[in-house]
Amino acid sequence: MAASAEIFFPASRLAVDECMISYTGRFKETTVVTGKPIPLGFKI
Repeated sequence: MAASAEIFFPASRLAVDECMISYTGRFKETTVVTGKPIPLGFKI
């Protein structure tokens, strides 16, 4: 972690990519996004 802190300097223009992880079990926090390749799962 210390080595990556020396290399990476975040600027004011930082993009965050979101993705879905497929999950079909029972859990309250699952998300449904219709029209996507993975419509049900965890959005991170």
